[in-house]
Amino acid sequence: QGNKATHVPQVRFLKEQAIGIYELVLTRYPDTPLKARCLFNMGQEHRELGNYEKMREVLGRLVEEHEDSPLRRDSLLILGDDQFDRGKLEGAVVYFRKIIDSGLSRITGLAHYKLAWVYVNQVECKPALTHFEAAIRETQRWVDSPMAGQSELGAQTDTDVRREALVDLIYCYTQERKPE
Repeated sequence: QGNKATHVPQVRFLKEQAIGIYELVLTRYPDTPLKARCLFNMGQEHRELGNYEKMREVLGRLVEEHEDSPLRRDSLLILGDDQFDRGKLEGAVVYFRKIIDSGLSRITGLAHYKLAWVYVNQVECKPALTHFEAAIRETQRWVDSPMAGQSELGAQTDTDVRREALVDLIYCYTQERKPE
């Protein structure tokens, strides 16, 4: 247990040091092609340190300044989750819709899935069911696409939410569809 106590301050120090390095890179090399990556990583470090306001600021900057970066969708997902977790459901809707509106990607189905849960939390089964079904359909479209499995910058694996969406749509399905 004494070992854990020693590592926590060390980890915090290393994360803060990493943030400092990213800031230095962005200051010294403002036109670096790795700018979006630096912002994303810095946002992740702030998130892990619990600096949520700073995380929102940094990832928001990435979203605004780097519309063509694959990391933009990941940032929108994180920002949407942050809004959802803070009970700001309308804010979450905005971020998840931006992912959906940006075209087919490895997280389009996930964005529909998360949007469905926004509607479940608002006790609106009809749009929730629509988005659970879209999560299944869009994930399948991605799996069937030639882009599936190709690495986007920052992407580790494809995100498959078909099973979760199918299980989670049951309540809304029974509310919106006739038994037969």
